[in-house]
Amino acid sequence: MVAIILGTTSEVVIAVLNRLPVKTRTRVKEITLDIAESMIAKKCFTNSTLVTERFHVQRLALEGVQEIRIKHQ
Repeated sequence: MVAIILGTTSEVVIAVLNRLPVKTRTRVKEITLDIAESMIAKKCFTNSTLVTERFHVQRLALEGVQEIRIKHQ
């Protein structure tokens, strides 16, 4: 399932996602997110596991390594 929703406030997004039948929403098993914790995902897709997108994690790790490298240079 892919959704493109006009708006970024949680109220707007939840209202749109809640239009999906509950049966459909409970079948969602995994949701990929950026680093931000999403209350929207937890409220709309109660049976799903939240997974952090690896590219954001990788970027943060590389930034940390770069910072340490510069300090020790």
